[in-house]
Amino acid sequence: MYKVFIVGKPNVGKSTLFNKLIKQRKAIVDDQPGVTRDAVYGDIWIDEDRVFRLVDTCGIFQKPDGVIESMMKDRTVKSLNEADLILFVVNGQSPPTSEDFEIADRLRVLGKPLLFIANKTESSKRYDDVYPELFALGFGEPIAISAEHKIGTAGLVDEIAEKMDQAAQSYQTLAEEGIGAAEETIKVTITGKPNVGKSMLLNALCGKERALVTDIAGTTRDPIDEWFVHENQSYLIIDSAGIRKRTKVDYKSLESFSISRADQAMEAADVVLLVMDAREPVSEQDQRIAGMLEKKGKASVIVLNKIDAMAPLSPERQQEVVETTLQSLYFLYYSPVVFISAKEKRNLDILFDAINQSYASYTKTFTTGEINRTLERIKLILPAPTGKGKSLNMLYATQVANKPPIISIYVNDPQIIPASFKTAVKKQFRKFLDPLAGSPLFLKFVPRRES
Repeated sequence: MYKVFIVGKPNVGKSTLFNKLIKQRKAIVDDQPGVTRDAVYGDIWIDEDRVFRLVDTCGIFQKPDGVIESMMKDRTVKSLNEADLILFVVNGQSPPTSEDFEIADRLRVLGKPLLFIANKTESSKRYDDVYPELFALGFGEPIAISAEHKIGTAGLVDEIAEKMDQAAQSYQTLAEEGIGAAEETIKVTITGKPNVGKSMLLNALCGKERALVTDIAGTTRDPIDEWFVHENQSYLIIDSAGIRKRTKVDYKSLESFSISRADQAMEAADVVLLVMDAREPVSEQDQRIAGMLEKKGKASVIVLNKIDAMAPLSPERQQEVVETTLQSLYFLYYSPVVFISAKEKRNLDILFDAINQSYASYTKTFTTGEINRTLERIKLILPAPTGKGKSLNMLYATQVANKPPIISIYVNDPQIIPASFKTAVKKQFRKFLDPLAGSPLFLKFVPRRES
């Protein structure tokens, strides 16, 4: 796919431009320089046949302050080799700085097609004062826009479309390249507490250094997505910020926005990987995330990472850990548990198998005959509850949806059904119809008169 990279020093409005062009708030925007730490992707359709991928990069720092900024700069510079077109953004309200000149020199060496953009030009008087000095950067006439006020952004897309030439690719071309049609792609979100190895796992799964990895908790802020193919199956993997307890996060802070984005990333997923440190017991926060996944109705895999930092576990000890983990994460008692080392890329094939299994359960469809034969079997096993002077009668059942599977059971009076009976019925469906490993199963008890 044609890739368009937004490049510039911090705080020139790159993320604002990105959000306006993709028409959603995917990149975090803040006045604090260096908010964007990893490249954030979004696909933009020009028409039915032409699409390009827009990439919002972190700012290129002239003098990186600390290990994260240094890694951010190196990552951005290296990633520019993937670009088909670069949008070089400068601040149209102030003269170019030494950092602008350094970036301009780097971009000239690359020799990539480039559009030179002056952002924040809503004040024509201030822009007129700055305009002559922008030519010193050596890229000629800038394209004047105001991303915040959507001034000039439509014209910018037209400029990108012209640059695309014959490189713009149709949806069908994606399939020809092995990416696969969108409806066949398994959308996977990686979630968990901070610093359990989520970004390293993303890099391991997609086979390249896609996300910034450090030992500093909270390095990832924006959801990061990567589309790739593994053994003829396409995946869209999303790494999200670590989810901390809300009591430890300041209201309207950058981290609060990151957590909100992580929640949105789970909403968009088919399968969620709940990543934990295999060396640590299940925490209250792990349990809270598990409850969120069950409530959202998402398929899941429990991933116990960092086994490289542990003594080898015997099969018996592994089974004990699995049982203890599932008991603690009782919301996800049906989920597969996989031991991995993202650092050493161990057991990734097992993890892919678990993802595929969970997705297959998540999308499973049963015939009405299969469901009702199972229901008759359940009625023989479970004594019917009573209430209001009558016994429950489960008349028939049918599947009404998948992603996840939802079965409606028509009964004479749903008000007399205790929660314990509903739980028992669900377990019997898993036992006799399908285990549905990795997927939630929802039952609806619907009132229906007996004939």
